[in-house]
Amino acid sequence: IVCLKHRARLWSFRAQHEIRTSSRTWFGTLTASASNHYLLDLRAGLSLKEGRTFEELSPTEQFRCRCTEFGKEVTKFFKRVRKNTGAPIRYLTVFERHKSGLPHVHMLIHEASQPVTYRDVSNQWKLGHSHFKLVDRSETKTAWYVAKYLSKESAARVRASLGYGETMERNSRIAEAYELFS
Repeated sequence: IVCLKHRARLWSFRAQHEIRTSSRTWFGTLTASASNHYLLDLRAGLSLKEGRTFEELSPTEQFRCRCTEFGKEVTKFFKRVRKNTGAPIRYLTVFERHKSGLPHVHMLIHEASQPVTYRDVSNQWKLGHSHFKLVDRSETKTAWYVAKYLSKESAARVRASLGYGETMERNSRIAEAYELFS
């Protein structure tokens, strides 16, 4: 449990840094409807190796498979936001498991220069319900709220932009390294 708390604290510090250095930050939650969860479970089952069924997996394995399929939809969500706004955004997503075993996502979306509107983010989630609100830059509660789910269980999944929460100097070194190898 100490490692999980440390993991959550690290991501919380990174999120706080992103909130302070972004022009604005959106906090959001994405959930899927029951019918879409069913479809995601079917896709997760189809991705398994032959001879295994989704129902035979442990609850933790099922959650990981569900997060993989849900994550593909979250990626599509971010692509739609970027395409429709042209805005460079950075993000942190944390997948939380309901008592039912179904995932939902808490996220922070950081604007770099171009504003992203409520409509831009709320209309791009196609699988169920979304909720978004702007974060006060001086507030650290939201960063901890998103990161705390990483301390609840080791199965909680996190996804973030490349170099999330790192200093600008480190991000520029990463970009230079990618240019050298591209």
